[in-house]
Amino acid sequence: MTYYFDSIDSTNKYIKEHVQELNDFDIVSAGFQTAGKGRNDHIWQGQANQNIYSSVCIKNKDLIGSFNVLSIAVGVIVMNFLSRFITKDKISLKWPNDVYINGQKICGILLEGQLPNYVVIGIGINVNQNSFEIDNATSLSLLNSKTFDLNKIREDFHSHLIDELSIFINNKQRYIDEFNKHNYLLGKEVSFNYNRSLSKGVAGSINNDGSLLVKQDNKTINVFFDEVSLIR
Repeated sequence: MTYYFDSIDSTNKYIKEHVQELNDFDIVSAGFQTAGKGRNDHIWQGQANQNIYSSVCIKNKDLIGSFNVLSIAVGVIVMNFLSRFITKDKISLKWPNDVYINGQKICGILLEGQLPNYVVIGIGINVNQNSFEIDNATSLSLLNSKTFDLNKIREDFHSHLIDELSIFINNKQRYIDEFNKHNYLLGKEVSFNYNRSLSKGVAGSINNDGSLLVKQDNKTINVFFDEVSLIR
């Protein structure tokens, strides 16, 4: 079931506060979020009634048990949906799951929850917004020079998302392989926190456990869900 609000503080927060009342794969969506957030409490800003702001409640134990790879898979799921509107070879995935087109961010994804009880998948996709407070953002409207029917594209995305999540558990390797084909960080120098200190290295591929492999001197480090920044 999908619950829609014209305005809400956060779709992720709503699910966390009402998780006992919700069922597996229920979706909470909104026209506007007054307190949307990204990873590490970053603010997710967007205009009202221009974009997709949706969260999914996950209670399936197999999906929850595959949390790390699930995060990777959601990025791929969004990428495949966006390929209906954008040539797929222009889309890249920044670990763990941001979606970029021509080096500009079009989608942010945030997984939260209380393991092993539930996971919330929050997704924000820029659809019709044409101006941003940050330089490296874009939208389907800007890329296609047209305005989309937001209700239709939201409905289509929700259907695509649930269909893909329903088959995820038997197709985990496919999502990892596809993420690696579009790995935005591959071969680039990055910074990250490791053993409570800031480290640097060269990003490699995505491991089968969903971690990012980073080469540092003569060793390879598995990075799990940390903030990885590109060194420019």
